[in-house]
Amino acid sequence: MVELRQAIRILLAAAAGVAAILLCLRAWLGPFNWGIRVNSPLVAEGFFSVCVITLLLLGGKGGGVTAVGKAPWLALVAALSLIAFAFVWNLGDPFLADDYIMVHRASMRLPSLALFFTPGGDGSFRPVTGLYFDLVSGWAGWEPWRWHLLDLVRHVADCGLLFALVWTLWHNSFLAFAAAVLFGLNGARPEVAVWNGASCDSIAVFFVLAALLCVFRSPAGRISFAMLAAASIFVALAILSKESAYAAPILLLAFAAASGRLRERPVLAALASTATVSAALFACRWVLFRGPGGYMNAVTGRPQILSLKFVPTAKALLVRLWSILLLPLNWQAEKIELLLPAVLLACTVFLLLAWTKGYPRTAVRVLLMATALALVPAIHLALIGDTALGSRILYLPGLTFAVAWALVLASIQSRRRRNVALAAVVVCLGCGLAHNLLAWHANALAADTVCTAIAARPPAQLPSMPGQVHGAFFLGGGLPDCVAMKQAESCRQFR
Repeated sequence: MVELRQAIRILLAAAAGVAAILLCLRAWLGPFNWGIRVNSPLVAEGFFSVCVITLLLLGGKGGGVTAVGKAPWLALVAALSLIAFAFVWNLGDPFLADDYIMVHRASMRLPSLALFFTPGGDGSFRPVTGLYFDLVSGWAGWEPWRWHLLDLVRHVADCGLLFALVWTLWHNSFLAFAAAVLFGLNGARPEVAVWNGASCDSIAVFFVLAALLCVFRSPAGRISFAMLAAASIFVALAILSKESAYAAPILLLAFAAASGRLRERPVLAALASTATVSAALFACRWVLFRGPGGYMNAVTGRPQILSLKFVPTAKALLVRLWSILLLPLNWQAEKIELLLPAVLLACTVFLLLAWTKGYPRTAVRVLLMATALALVPAIHLALIGDTALGSRILYLPGLTFAVAWALVLASIQSRRRRNVALAAVVVCLGCGLAHNLLAWHANALAADTVCTAIAARPPAQLPSMPGQVHGAFFLGGGLPDCVAMKQAESCRQFR
């Protein structure tokens, strides 16, 4: 049996290596046909990712990560500083697409608790996020840098809470640092960290992590009703921020099982209470929408979540989820100088990490399973293309994914090899993230230029604008609000 498993692992590694070579050629040469046609990278990307994840599932051994009692403050500051540094260059970017709609309309209304009783016209029910926009618009106004600063602060705060959670569960500063960096620097993060339209995702994750910390910091031998109540309230706030937070009990179960704390009384009580809160809020949602709500299928007129088909759903869960989390790259970006280094480094690093054998197999399997299950509330949106647009739905599932790979890193016995591997991960994530952020930066400047020109000489009818260009958001439906904001600013300056 051991020999068979090893043979399968060798075949998987070889197949992943071939797919990685094709991806590198695609990144270097663009679409090509040398007997093997590689136009879209999705097939090779999916093949590589499935091989690597399967390799990871078949490897490892029992045991866990050694606890390190040293205070983690230096590691925490280093991780958060590194993450903030990666995004700070985009703070001065103008708005994009739905940013204009949300910022403009939030500035025109006062905070209202009516949000908690009114379903959204787009099928969403996110009153906490709506209240957040209403409250902060008084300070942020129409200044893009202030909104981007808030986006970055929330993302960094989420990374800090993840660090605290991992430290609480394993008491290993290297593991906590690796988890925060793997989560914070993933190339799928720009949508949440620099775009206001995805504010709901970072707000929801903040409350989910706060709930998990309340549970796991409770005394193991007794139930603290105050902490249990706090955890339940945080889960409720998370669900009222974004629908993806219905997966909060799954994450609680996964982290408890992975860290060996599943049988503790506070954990069991919290599982029951958070599941009850989730079910109650889903029932309220069903009453508000007379169904599950969510985006509508233009063909059937029913919610997309009720129009799922087996093959696309299986493809999303078994292939695209892992492709976007492992190789979250914008293949349609105009500037591609960093694309080849990002692909080469990511393929090499993750393939070598998956080949290692010393990591806790059960914990990694549990966390990867939770990654897939956490995607279920947004499964109808999970067939993400080769631009990585839409990857905001992976922000919550990315928590367990990051910790799984952090466990692999932390299990490397040699301290020198462990540090080298971590440095390689940081470099590969940094290249992919920088590549994606360049497209967002270029589009923000171009969209602002176009909008300013139209506002200066408005036509009789506003032209239709693309929702995305070169794999990043552009103007789309945000043009009317953008023009209105530009004209209002011009009137203020004239006065």
